[in-house]
Amino acid sequence: MRHRALQTATILTAALAAYPAYGQHSHEGHGHSAPHAVGQSSGFYLPEPLPLEPFTLVDHEALPFTRDRLEGRWTLLVFGYTHCPDVCPVTLAQVRDTQALLEQQSSALDVAAVFVSIDPERDTPERVAAYVAAFDEDLIGVTGTAEAIAAFAGQFRVKYAPTRRSRGDYLMDHSSSVALLTPRAELAALFSVPLRPERLAADLRAIAEPSGGGDEGAPVREAIGGGN
Repeated sequence: MRHRALQTATILTAALAAYPAYGQHSHEGHGHSAPHAVGQSSGFYLPEPLPLEPFTLVDHEALPFTRDRLEGRWTLLVFGYTHCPDVCPVTLAQVRDTQALLEQQSSALDVAAVFVSIDPERDTPERVAAYVAAFDEDLIGVTGTAEAIAAFAGQFRVKYAPTRRSRGDYLMDHSSSVALLTPRAELAALFSVPLRPERLAADLRAIAEPSGGGDEGAPVREAIGGGN
């Protein structure tokens, strides 16, 4: 188990080093540390999917949310928080639009969406439930203890920290990319924001519905790593 954890950390660290777009969102200056042209979507396909370690969180209905909840279908996973003024709601809307496109283009491809709060101090299940309901009735909201959230976010090398505290209120600086998980609860790809639903839908179809023959990974890596 320790060897698997070290191998996973090594591969993911190398992947993120090769994919600088997986950066921090900062509310200082209302920008990103690694800006992208508006409307572009880009991604990094991991050479081999990385299994998630076991975890125990809580969904927006106050039910246990564990690794088995991520099995059985592809999942787009977004880290954020309900007080986020810009990137989080925009990203969730773009994920919703991507799902709508996929429903039109591929009836066989079922892609779920999960929003994981990195602000458990304020984001109770009740607050998360009200937040996700504003985007899509099928969007799953997740929160948990500070320790459990930190451990889960650490599997994706997601960084976050409170900033600009004032009278108990604060914003959060946080990694803002979107993770793609396989139906076996494995990390398969990372996408930078802002997302472009049309491009992301095509990327997901290339990954989840690869054409037969030859090295299937090659066209997928080319498809989501080629920029425009």
